[in-house]
Amino acid sequence: TDGSETPVLAPGPRSWAGPRGFLERPLRFRAERAMDVCSTSHWAARATASSDWSAAAINNRSYPAWWATGWGVAEMLGEPDAGGECSDRGSAWAPSHNGSAAEWVRLEFGDEPLRMIGLQVREVLAAPFILRVEVESEEAQRWTIWNGTDETPCPGWFDLSYDSGSQAIAAVYIFTQADGFEEIDAVSLEVPIPCSPSPPPESPSTPLPTFAVLTARPLAVVLALVAAWLLLFAYLCLRVRRRSRSVGLRAAKDLEGPTLLSPPGPSIDLDSALRSHGRSTPLSTPLSLPHQATRTLP
Repeated sequence: TDGSETPVLAPGPRSWAGPRGFLERPLRFRAERAMDVCSTSHWAARATASSDWSAAAINNRSYPAWWATGWGVAEMLGEPDAGGECSDRGSAWAPSHNGSAAEWVRLEFGDEPLRMIGLQVREVLAAPFILRVEVESEEAQRWTIWNGTDETPCPGWFDLSYDSGSQAIAAVYIFTQADGFEEIDAVSLEVPIPCSPSPPPESPSTPLPTFAVLTARPLAVVLALVAAWLLLFAYLCLRVRRRSRSVGLRAAKDLEGPTLLSPPGPSIDLDSALRSHGRSTPLSTPLSLPHQATRTLP
């Protein structure tokens, strides 16, 4: 909504309190809108107030000097730093009056106006105490976005949902009053941001075929081919060497010449020799010559 239209009140606040010592509010995700909208938190960067205890202590010399070291408006800046107990602490803002009048704080959340979808206030003492929440546009127009009964536990988060649409918000006013000294530790403006799409599920991996594996690794293919060629070359060299050695041995034998069983001379006619000795039939056993010998030619 813009400043020219009638302000529209947001739904009532939602209070949230974590376990003792737990200060961080949960990550918020708003899925109730037509389009899913994620959000991020911008903590208060600048603050002013109707009063604060620190300034009152400085101006009143009857207070101890250490009373002026906390409870100022600067304690609302940044993330929460107070403990988990509902108790008085100097790390939170506190007004200078104990409930005699309503107080207000004005907070800015950056150098530029921001769209908003929510507001969170950390109440740490005298909660609940928020009376009303207003916003201020870039044109310095103000309107109320919530006015009701605060039900935040102590300590706890006052959690307000409000969508400013296309209207950027320059500042937020929070009006408070409590019987005692109410204290605010931190204030966060919830700003919409686009949601990151979730990554698609991973498909199960399938083993690549042998050809695909080889082509996917060209260096391995080249090395395998080189190794195969080297093995083939070594095998061929071995075969050639063995063949050459066999041919050389055969040539050496041929150079040595034939082996003779008997010396050269006239041939002997066995039939004539037998007839001359009165034998007409050949011997049944081979004739052994006494001068048979072997000789090798040089």
